[in-house]
Amino acid sequence: MKGKKRKPNQRINRLFLHVLLLFSMLVSQSGYTQNSVPILGWRTHFSYNNIIDITSGDNKVFAATSNALFYTDEEDNSTNLINKNTGLSDVGIGAIAFDETSKQLVIAYINGNLDFWSENSITNVKTIKEADLATSKRLRHIESFGNKLYISGDLGIVVYDLNRSEIVESYRNLGTNGEPLIIYQTIFANDSIYAISENGILSASLDNSINKQDFNNWERTLTSIRFQGITALNGELFASADSDLFSYQNGNWTFEQNLGENINALDFISADQLYILTESKLSLRSSNTGISTLYNASTQNQKLNDVHRANNSTWLASSDNGLLQFNSFSADPTIIKPQGPSSDINIKPALFNSQIHWISEGINGSISKLDLEDQLWSFFGTKDSDGNYIQHLTGLDFGIVDNTTIQSPLFASFDKGLFFGGNSISPSTSINNSFSATSPLPAPGGSFNITSIASDNTPLLWVTTSGFTNLLYSWNPASDEWANYSLRSSIAPYPTDLLISPDGHKWMSIEPSKGGGIVVLDESTLRERHLNTNGGQGGLPGSEVTAMVVDQDFFVWIGTNQGIAFFPNPSIVLENQAITANVPIFENRLLLREEFITEIAIDPANRKWFGTRNNGLWLFNEAGEELVYHFTSANSPLPSNNIKSLYIDPPSGELFIGTDKGMVSFRSDATQGTNKHTNVKLYPNPVNPSFQGNVVINGLVNNALVKITDVSGKLVRETRANGSTALWNTRDINGKRVSSGVYLVFSSSADGTETYVGKIVVI
Repeated sequence: MKGKKRKPNQRINRLFLHVLLLFSMLVSQSGYTQNSVPILGWRTHFSYNNIIDITSGDNKVFAATSNALFYTDEEDNSTNLINKNTGLSDVGIGAIAFDETSKQLVIAYINGNLDFWSENSITNVKTIKEADLATSKRLRHIESFGNKLYISGDLGIVVYDLNRSEIVESYRNLGTNGEPLIIYQTIFANDSIYAISENGILSASLDNSINKQDFNNWERTLTSIRFQGITALNGELFASADSDLFSYQNGNWTFEQNLGENINALDFISADQLYILTESKLSLRSSNTGISTLYNASTQNQKLNDVHRANNSTWLASSDNGLLQFNSFSADPTIIKPQGPSSDINIKPALFNSQIHWISEGINGSISKLDLEDQLWSFFGTKDSDGNYIQHLTGLDFGIVDNTTIQSPLFASFDKGLFFGGNSISPSTSINNSFSATSPLPAPGGSFNITSIASDNTPLLWVTTSGFTNLLYSWNPASDEWANYSLRSSIAPYPTDLLISPDGHKWMSIEPSKGGGIVVLDESTLRERHLNTNGGQGGLPGSEVTAMVVDQDFFVWIGTNQGIAFFPNPSIVLENQAITANVPIFENRLLLREEFITEIAIDPANRKWFGTRNNGLWLFNEAGEELVYHFTSANSPLPSNNIKSLYIDPPSGELFIGTDKGMVSFRSDATQGTNKHTNVKLYPNPVNPSFQGNVVINGLVNNALVKITDVSGKLVRETRANGSTALWNTRDINGKRVSSGVYLVFSSSADGTETYVGKIVVI
């Protein structure tokens, strides 16, 4: 009887097997990875500089930024992160509070969402977030009273019953005539609830017979004033409105004094001692000695946002230095701040000396950097020789730093020009002034209007300016020689970004209001061309060009406000012939048609990552025709669907994703390949029965063909490495988990000249 024929995709080439066995030894590989993030794992890189709220409980002090939390544990003196990657449901924190009865941290978000965190679990309550309300759902403060939480916000006051784990009441439309009223905070004293609002102070009796949902049952005072803070102790109350302090005495609110700057927090620490926190000072009001300053931050480039007394320490929330702990005001505070960039919005990434640098938005001229060797963050403020912050940074480049003239970051400011160097101690040096007397950069009206900088394999730095006849400049730092270029096109003087293609041509995206598209220039021949949305003249999907990158095949990929396209032969763009960009087809339509593309990144397997303004992050195969991943804030740790920057670290495959609400990273399965197998690692190995992830095969020759067989030579799985990494989910070609045993891994280059054999033990 004839034996059954194996299907072609189930046969393994026996000769291939025997040849590989001659060249390699079967060795067991231990689990190993240079990056602590597992393959297909995530980590967060939020900024912890700007603390907005502090609370405490269960021997922990919690500090919140807008997008993340951390706490310091008094028992072991550890610092621990709480964020979306560790289980929170959202970003955009409005307030936090610790409930001692339930031992839960309550997190209220600006979109109405609620999380209840404990060390063992996180519970999400979406009732307010999903409510069909036309008004803002921003939550601003949480006050615990009895077994209930009183949550203040733009929609009024929401009462959450901790015993029933549900919202039981809401006090809305508390305005004088029943109109909507923003409530900033509540407090309980004198058998009443007090609420501060954008229109005075409200109060209502706690008697159960009083219907607090009826706006008529609330008393009002000082209705022409917007209050921001209130505190109470033993029937004594204080409230703040901007820089004014008010006290409650003998049943009436009276003005006490003006503090000279906005009051950000009030907190009783004893019956006759009140903390008053302004933007720059922490003061103590004593019934015996009046007001005295305990801490002054006015000279330290920071603002103070909150004050909290806990565990025999005073804790301050700083806008730039994280959480400050004072055991004594006669000594400097202890600064507690997890690793992270200086800001949550980071753009224009660039690599230099194993450090990724980003321009940090929201901070006065700050550049953040992550050292890939020790995985530590640092940042520095860019200051000029007068000590003033250099703002409006538009570009960052390291392409020419190996030149002996420049050994530090080069960055551009839209209005201040070009600079190099700079850190938290020494100022940056101006290229356009003190460093280069020959600089031709124009600065009419005091602004250089620099929109981008770029470099290639030449010693030159290239600069674009907007609104000037000479729109493109080159600078040789070794000889300090400049050249400038003007173009014939009327829209050319308004470039927004610059890409230097492999043939040296300069691709400049143009301001949409001035015509949009791309102007391409060969400065050596002065040939130029304007690419737009018209067929034969570029055929771009949209006129607003947002991203330009070159892939491993030297194709130029273009992101626009209406989708993506690519030029497979960019060298012919300046030839006198019709040219229309290619657009991949995905699911029978143009790829990401009408999607606003913000960023493009090419991974080591030549796959394409596309960031969007409103729809998260997409990964497609090399040709852009097969979807690999689509990450959004709903199905991943992405804090937002608005992608601001992308950077891939090729050796590890880690993709750094900047959004408008913080940065995260995803370690993909594509890593930088080489022309030979190098330190091949297989992990985990052995594979335990409970393991549900992927076995990682790392260190392979670039884009290796990988075959996995049992010891008899029967093919179990076949795959192709992404760069130097391949994954195996311990399942066979039919999707069934393999049985216990030893499995052989055979890897070879495309031409079969570079080979490797290993083994994986499945228990």
